[in-house]
Amino acid sequence: KPIAGARIKLFRHTDRNLGRIFWVSESDIQGVMDGLEVGPDGSFQMSGLSSDGKDGIAAEAPGYSQARLADIQAGSGLVITLNKTFSLTGRVFDANGQPAPMVYLKFNHASGTLTINRLTQSDADGRFEFDDLEKHRWQLHASSPLGRASIDLDLRDLDGEIEVQLQAASKLSVRVVNSAGNSIEDAKVSVHEHPIEDSNNASNMRSLGISFEKEGIEVKQDTDENGIAAFLGLSGALTVTAGGKGFIDKKEKIQLDVDAQKEMTMVLEQGATLSVELRGVDGLPI
Repeated sequence: KPIAGARIKLFRHTDRNLGRIFWVSESDIQGVMDGLEVGPDGSFQMSGLSSDGKDGIAAEAPGYSQARLADIQAGSGLVITLNKTFSLTGRVFDANGQPAPMVYLKFNHASGTLTINRLTQSDADGRFEFDDLEKHRWQLHASSPLGRASIDLDLRDLDGEIEVQLQAASKLSVRVVNSAGNSIEDAKVSVHEHPIEDSNNASNMRSLGISFEKEGIEVKQDTDENGIAAFLGLSGALTVTAGGKGFIDKKEKIQLDVDAQKEMTMVLEQGATLSVELRGVDGLPI
C-alpha cells in the first residue's frame, strides 16, 4: 500500500569498509537534505545521483521504521517497503515481587551487521514503554542495584503488556574489626570494581548489556555501629579496601558473581604511635 507523506533522503558512503556515511547537503542536490516528500501514490523522482556506486536512499514515515537501500544506480526503478512500528508497555518487579522503580532497560535487535538499541527507564511504579519497535526478535536487558534480567522476546507473537522479573542482585557485606575481634564503627570501606575486561565474568556481564568505563567504578561507605558496610549490584573482579583512624589500611581482592551473596571480615591492625617534639635552635620546645 502506498505511504503518502513519506520522506526520502539521499546518503553517500565515505568509507564502505567501515560503513561511514554522510547525508547529501541541499547544495549538492536540491531539496534532499531535509527529505524529499513522496507523492500521494507513494512515488518520487530524484536526480543528481553519482556514478561511483556510493549513493544510498533512506525512506521514513511516522509509524514506520526507516529503510535504507545502498548502491543505488541512476535510472533504476525502486520499490521501498517500510515496516510498521508499534509501542510496547511493561512493568518491572524485584526479586520479592514488588514494583521496581528506576530500572534501566535496553531493547536490542540485530539487523544484518547493524545492532538497533532502544533505551528507557522504569517509573516509580516500575512501568516502562518502548516506542517505534519493529516486530522482530528482540533481547530485553534490565539492570539496577535491585537486580538484573535478560529476556528473549519475539514481538511477532507478543500481545499486551509484558512483565520483567529481576533476579536478586549481588550483595557484599564487609565487617571491619580490630585484632581483638571488636567491630570498628565509622571505618572507611571502598570497593573498586575493575574494568569488565579484567573480570572472569565479562561474557555474562556483556550478555546483560552492562558496560563500564575503562577505569572501572568505585563505591565508598562507612561502617555502621556493628562495623558492617553493605554493597549491592557489584560483581566481577573487586578490590576491597578498609581503613580507620589509628588503623593501617588493608586491601583484599575477591571475585563476586552477578547474583552472589558474600560476607567477609577484614581485620585491621593498630597503627604505631609516633610522638614528635619540635624544638627551636635555642633548644626550647616550640
